[in-house]
Amino acid sequence: MSDTLPPIEATAPTPDFLARLREARFVSPGGTESRFLFDSLTRAVGKKGADHEIADSDDSVLQDLGNRTQRYPMDVYFVGDNYDVFSDRFFASLEERYTPDAPGILYHPRWGDIPVMPFGFEQSETFTGGGVGIGRVSVEFRQTKSLTYPATDGLSQSLVDAETDQLRDIVDTSAGEIAVPDATAYARFRGGMQSVITTVTDAIDAVSDVIEDAQSEADAFTQDVYSALDALSSPAIIMGQISGLVFGLADSVLSVPGRVTAYVDMTLGAIESLATRGRLLIGLDDKRQNAETLQAVGCLLTAATATAILNQRYETRDDVGAAVDSLVAVTTALGDAIGAGAADVPGLVSGAYIPDHNLLSTLADIATTTMQLSINRAFDLKAKKTLRLTEPSDALTITAREYGDLSRLDFFLRTNRITGNEFIEIPAGREVVVYV
Repeated sequence: MSDTLPPIEATAPTPDFLARLREARFVSPGGTESRFLFDSLTRAVGKKGADHEIADSDDSVLQDLGNRTQRYPMDVYFVGDNYDVFSDRFFASLEERYTPDAPGILYHPRWGDIPVMPFGFEQSETFTGGGVGIGRVSVEFRQTKSLTYPATDGLSQSLVDAETDQLRDIVDTSAGEIAVPDATAYARFRGGMQSVITTVTDAIDAVSDVIEDAQSEADAFTQDVYSALDALSSPAIIMGQISGLVFGLADSVLSVPGRVTAYVDMTLGAIESLATRGRLLIGLDDKRQNAETLQAVGCLLTAATATAILNQRYETRDDVGAAVDSLVAVTTALGDAIGAGAADVPGLVSGAYIPDHNLLSTLADIATTTMQLSINRAFDLKAKKTLRLTEPSDALTITAREYGDLSRLDFFLRTNRITGNEFIEIPAGREVVVYV
């Protein structure tokens, strides 16, 4: 009987368990993306607590101090001719520097896109008949949250409402200082306001189809404000009319697609219109008048945009993030425009334009609080889960499977921009998102 081992068959079958594996992915802070396979999912969390022993008693009091960090232990696999390269690259990415504001993103197939840090990772390899190599990395991911934004404890929308009322009062005062000493000066003021009125009414038009009476209010506003301009009403009265319209619509708590976008476009449009006008004016008095008008209008519309953002009912965290980003863009544009206006009428010139510190400080408080509250509320919304289709499918099948029924079909179509032939068949390899 020979002691020689029989040769390994070159055509040994692939292990059966590979057919049961599913795909997930991870992106490190440095941008390394790894796609790996898994066959089981686990998440764990615990309570932080204090145990207070009571003297001369058999009892103790337990105090709930909140939840511990959520943990996602995973055994992930890399299979194929170059499994070792991908396994090593994933392991190296786990050794990168991680911080709360530069985490990795675990695109978890079950619980959404999660900012994480890896702990306790271990790499191993096994070989099967025929030389099929399998790389395995065991890692525990722990969820982390950003430290960039201040805590929102104690903040409420009532604070924003109070700050907004204060801003509108300051605008009433500052608008009274816009100089219109004669017919020529008032004509220039009227010219600047005409572009603002057009921008405001266009924004109302953009959402009027889904907001009852919005269009009639916009039409009435246009008529009233032009009548006031024809009557040579003071800038303070004109600003009051604009304020009443834009805040009237912003104060409504609604789930209206496009409302926030309309407010952002309205505000950016008005800022750009007046900023462009200021660059074309020559006289310092005219430039100062335009800069003061831009300050009043820009602050009103930016505050109204913040109010609309807070009063919008959102469906996903992505929607909230987009709204916060748009408010950052608006406040940045306004700051740049006001700074350019101040530079056009420098302090060395008699009667220089000096931005109103109280007004801009109040607006900054409104914007900051709005962002903090919006981000805090976003955690109550569904997290995004990304799916890469391994075979052709369709919107009805995916919606029913991921959401349990077809009530979310329209939402699935919108969030994935499913149009045309894709409604009938979504091809393999296409990434779709669901919110769980």
